[in-house]
Amino acid sequence: MISKKIKYILFIFAFVLSLKAQVNVSLPDTLLINEKSISIPIEVSNLTGYGIRSYRFRLKYDDNVLKFKSVSDNKTLSDRRSWDVDYYFDDEELVIRADGYFSLSGSGTLLYIKFDIIKENASTDLTFNSFIFNYGYPPVNLKNGSFSNISEVLIYFKKSGNGDGKISIDGVIYNLPFEKKLFSGKTYTLKSLPENSSIFNFWEGIFQSVQSQTEFTVTNSAEIILVFTLKTFAVSAQVNPADYGIVNGVGVYNFGDLVTVEANAYPGMEFSSWTVNGSEVSSDPNYQFNVYEDVEITANFIQSLFQINVNLNPPEAGQIIGAGYYYADQLATLEASSNDNWKFTCWTEFDDTVSTDSIYIFEVSTNRNLIANFDFVTNIQSNLTLNNFDANYIDSPYPNPFNPATNFIFGVTNTSQVSLLIYDITGEMVDKLFLNEILSKGTYQKSFNASKLPSGVYFYQFITVDLEKKEKYFKSGKLILLK
Repeated sequence: MISKKIKYILFIFAFVLSLKAQVNVSLPDTLLINEKSISIPIEVSNLTGYGIRSYRFRLKYDDNVLKFKSVSDNKTLSDRRSWDVDYYFDDEELVIRADGYFSLSGSGTLLYIKFDIIKENASTDLTFNSFIFNYGYPPVNLKNGSFSNISEVLIYFKKSGNGDGKISIDGVIYNLPFEKKLFSGKTYTLKSLPENSSIFNFWEGIFQSVQSQTEFTVTNSAEIILVFTLKTFAVSAQVNPADYGIVNGVGVYNFGDLVTVEANAYPGMEFSSWTVNGSEVSSDPNYQFNVYEDVEITANFIQSLFQINVNLNPPEAGQIIGAGYYYADQLATLEASSNDNWKFTCWTEFDDTVSTDSIYIFEVSTNRNLIANFDFVTNIQSNLTLNNFDANYIDSPYPNPFNPATNFIFGVTNTSQVSLLIYDITGEMVDKLFLNEILSKGTYQKSFNASKLPSGVYFYQFITVDLEKKEKYFKSGKLILLK
């Protein structure tokens, strides 16, 4: 009688032999794209040594997706002399039977089953309901498979707007525009990739979204549009000092736009430089640059015309010629003339005497406030002779301050082209008393009536060109209108 221990050992040994004797039979997982038919292989492990003379199996699948066409043993393990393969349907299952005189051997494809594909974008399981070699030996280990048929749909990807960018589809980057076939029914991750110059605004076309990354499920051929616009930047400007001029050209610009900022100095001032964050970038009043970020630029001005202001002490004692605006390093000539019973004594500045000559000549380098001092005497006549001069000139307007009119007296030594222009404090011209008029030698008087203008500070510019000597004379000054 066999002991329990020996029985157990024999059981384990038989079990191991049975595992070793198993043949693996498998169906593949198959994915096709836009195909009309398919040959599905049945794969087996090594059949050598088992004396296999027949096999039979039942296969289940969705006949709404696949339509059985035929079986083929060409170039398979079943392609042997005297082997026959037959098939039939039983209870909606495909039954395959094969038998032969010579035993099967080797591993690989046992048989091909051919189907017509009758439904797009569909799938089905491929399931063995049974599989028997010979009359049940060797045993089999079955692995079922699946089949899917997916169609491709053409999608058109485009861009719109004045910006630029790309797109990634499931992490793969593409330049726009382009077209691509995508699998119907599949969901893709789309991501907008704007260029450095641009921003992404929204998706339009088959769907709308403002999210830079979105999910898209393919159904039909469609158009997808990515809208990009150029980044915009603000160009602002400061004036230093604040009341020395104005700047044109500030505003909002697109990325990379060529910007031109223009500095305009007020009368008596001169543009010096452009600075950004304290560093000089240009000395040209018309500065051009491409904008790639917000820019705050500063227009720096200096005073180019200096005011020579003269008061009379006392006011009724006489007249002064030569006060007004001068360029730096220009020679200023002040001439004091006395009224009857008055005599000029000296020029003073901050209570210091600077000259005792009635004609005071000096080089201009700063604003100056001078006083022409007179003493009262008798039998003294005015020394002013308007027709006795050897250079073009203009007297300071009188009265000044004024309301509503003031007078200009000027002289030209030879036939000259004359302009006498009035500006407000913003630099806008408000009157043209003379504009490039040709005047012959002589002394002239011209009245400026400001009855239609508001109270405030104004400036005059007097410019002459001696047509014989080809010499230019320029002078400007301040006017104060008090109403």
